[in-house]
Amino acid sequence: MTAKGSLFLEVSSVSKVTYVMLFRYLYTLNTPAGYRGVQVADQTLEVIMQDLDQGVMSIFTQEGSASARDATQKSGIDRLYPTATLDEFLFSPCGYSVNGILKGQYLLLSERSLFYNLRITDWSETAHA
Repeated sequence: MTAKGSLFLEVSSVSKVTYVMLFRYLYTLNTPAGYRGVQVADQTLEVIMQDLDQGVMSIFTQEGSASARDATQKSGIDRLYPTATLDEFLFSPCGYSVNGILKGQYLLLSERSLFYNLRITDWSETAHA
């Protein structure tokens, strides 16, 4: 597999300037001649953010949410793909993880599925999503 592309993006907010690092990698499948395995590669997009709003990040703590499902609903992650099957986890004392899968009915190729995962940590010095 090979990875291509990167991008840095600066986003301004009302109260201060927030720097958001956006790394985009597109992985492609390069198979050798005669290969009989998977012929269609997954495409992935990786987004890394830092300097996030602490009020929003508090959702992903056990003080800010009663459960992983509560954090999913408060953050709006459950509305990204409303029919996705989700597996969420709220870490102690802070941090959040969700895996989602959506069958092909919303995608151009009905036999494919979409999967995603989000990892969020709320350690104030190294908070990132």
